[in-house]
Amino acid sequence: MALETHKCPIAGCSAACPRHHAMCLAHWRMVPKLLQVAIYGAAKRLKRRMTLEVVKDYRSALDAAIAAVSEKLEAKDTRKNTNQGNLLQE
Repeated sequence: MALETHKCPIAGCSAACPRHHAMCLAHWRMVPKLLQVAIYGAAKRLKRRMTLEVVKDYRSALDAAIAAVSEKLEAKDTRKNTNQGNLLQE
């Protein structure tokens, strides 16, 4: 039986993730712990009862996690580019 997968939702990532994972492990590790807890809680509520409110809660937590990871990646790229510029000036 083939495992159902989806693409990691982080821009530029093409990793295949199991259907029950929000994103690939590398990016999941970048999600702040409180957002991880919010996603786990909403996912657990979705399994019990799929209502519009719970779906919105899950989607809101997931969107916040995606934004948090994107911000971290952007900051990392900015630092990298700044450091490369400093090396070229020396």
